[in-house]
Amino acid sequence: MKAFVITLKDNEYSNEVADRCIASAANFGLIVEKFYGVDREQAKQFMYNEGLEWTWANNDTEEMICEKTGLRMHPYGSTDIRAKIGCSMSHYTLWKKCIALNEPILILEHDSVFLRELPKDVEFYGICQINDPSGATRKGGQWSKQMKIRGTIGVHPKTWITTKNERHIPDGLAGNSAYLIKPWAAQELIDKFYEIGVWPNDATMCQQLFPYLEEYYPFITKPIQGKSTTTT
Repeated sequence: MKAFVITLKDNEYSNEVADRCIASAANFGLIVEKFYGVDREQAKQFMYNEGLEWTWANNDTEEMICEKTGLRMHPYGSTDIRAKIGCSMSHYTLWKKCIALNEPILILEHDSVFLRELPKDVEFYGICQINDPSGATRKGGQWSKQMKIRGTIGVHPKTWITTKNERHIPDGLAGNSAYLIKPWAAQELIDKFYEIGVWPNDATMCQQLFPYLEEYYPFITKPIQGKSTTTT
């Protein structure tokens, strides 16, 4: 399976941790290729050139409910929205690559570190998370613990981390840190951007909108983040 790690070309930290990701994958016989993503300076124009627009939380100014999905959107505060757009566009570009290749691929964020070999026979439906959720998202530690307690090896439906009273909050993959994706699912994600607008990619790729999301255990990767590239 082809694997790509999203890297910010002119960002020294991003290149350093992407190299770490590539080296850790090589320890388990997997070749990971650097994929230069969309940086914050180019993000908005890139998005506009694709005929897309950012519709999350009224340009990050207020908490609101999306009329099309019924999901809650909230401002990110200290986050540089240009960087959030760039992150979403980087994943979007790899979704397009998945479709062009017409085969499943592995998408990694640069702070991913491999813990073990990626099995060659992973049978997943459309999108499958392979990273440890701990440190990747809110309630990530709790989510990780639930998966460890379950303990069963293989692919499972994604764990809900929201309660039944919180199902208006997008419940996505853990930071979109590392996931397998098939071309038809990549097309559904792209179509969703055109339907509802561009959101943070882990809010778009949520259980409410894509109920077939899955997760793999034991964890193949974990995120080890020294600093964020989406904050000011």
